[in-house]
Amino acid sequence: MKYIFKILFLLITGLLSEPTYAEGGTCPDGYYPIGGQGTSGCAPMPDNNNYYRASPPSPPHLPAKWANRWGTIVIGWDSNKNGIFGKAFNALSKYTAETDAMNDCKSQGGGSTCYIAVTYSNQCAALAVATGDHGAGTARGPNLEDVKQDAIKACTRGGGKDCYVLYSACSTPLRIQ
Repeated sequence: MKYIFKILFLLITGLLSEPTYAEGGTCPDGYYPIGGQGTSGCAPMPDNNNYYRASPPSPPHLPAKWANRWGTIVIGWDSNKNGIFGKAFNALSKYTAETDAMNDCKSQGGGSTCYIAVTYSNQCAALAVATGDHGAGTARGPNLEDVKQDAIKACTRGGGKDCYVLYSACSTPLRIQ
């Protein structure tokens, strides 16, 4: 009878216990030796769910973050009635772009005649002027070459003759993450 209890105890204990694995040789912690007959290596020990340990997960891919950039073109006239312009591009804010362009126009003698012709964000802009007769046109958009052509068309529609691009620039967003 004693032997029956011992056998039952060993069977129950064996069924309820977790499997154990021996580590040895040159394997690091968490790995056990494998191979035989001239070959050897180490394999990861299975966890309680019988899955092999995986490498730590890689950090999630974060979406890109962009900071807006602004630009402004200001048009005015000096005391001799010559056309002048002020400009700003890649400014951090609309206010900064407009203020800087206005100050640029005024510093060239525009004074109170300076006015904002176009303000743009994350785009391109162009100023086209006509030879000899003070005609001008502006345009803005995503493609610089298209914007230049649109500025020439605006200058021509305004009555300008022989319009050409005097200034163009792009204020593109800046990736911050």
